[in-house]
Amino acid sequence: MKVCAHRSYRVATRRQSLILPNRLPRIPAVKKAADFWSFVEAGRKLAILHCDFDSAEPFPVTIAQGDLRLAHIPDPVKFYRVEKMKFGGKRPAQDKSTVIYNPHITITGIPLEAYDYVVNGKPALECVMERQRVKVDKASGIVNDANRYANETVGDPAYPLLLFQRVITVSLETMKIVRALPKLEIAAPTRADESNRPMTLTQIREGIEANWQSGTAANLALSILEKLSDSGPPNKVLNLRDVLGPVEIHRELMTAEQSWIRASKL
Repeated sequence: MKVCAHRSYRVATRRQSLILPNRLPRIPAVKKAADFWSFVEAGRKLAILHCDFDSAEPFPVTIAQGDLRLAHIPDPVKFYRVEKMKFGGKRPAQDKSTVIYNPHITITGIPLEAYDYVVNGKPALECVMERQRVKVDKASGIVNDANRYANETVGDPAYPLLLFQRVITVSLETMKIVRALPKLEIAAPTRADESNRPMTLTQIREGIEANWQSGTAANLALSILEKLSDSGPPNKVLNLRDVLGPVEIHRELMTAEQSWIRASKL
């Protein structure tokens, strides 16, 4: 499903933007089955589009110097070599419909809507511009040259240019699919959803006492809970050493390890 791409979902989870990169997003259930299948179909289309981006049709941009298909290019490696792409114009009046690819090629007619497709906080087209270049790492002196990949791996010196054109196509098609998604209406939580809510320390303690088989492990867990209940605000982050102390941790863990070793030999 492509619920995560919906604008309403992204706005609702904006306050969690700092933790989402480290956690799986919670996918809500939509109210209508028809909407569910719309999200499923959109997700399928986007998966194919993004996984096969190298097979997308290059967007028909205009080259200021003329149609490259009609140009005589005796040395394609030199002609298509890219050092660093940059936008037309100067800040703050940059023209993002124009990209200067290299001294031989200026791309014009780029739809500004293509920049609406954002990946990790940056338009996908700008990500291509950042990566398809020659860059020297200051610390190591290592040269990252996108032209080498184009020439030696892909076997096409024009690959960075074609990639830029393909990402225009992918970006436009992505936004077309996302904007056609139905209104995001979240279903009311079910009883199963209610059971997934965080438990209180008392509930955890009762569960340990009722269900844990290992007395040593249960005692260690209960002692941690006891210290946590006296540690202040429930959202306070504590180190295990802060809770039990280094000596007590060592003793309890050693006891638990010895109990496990004895049990494994039975």
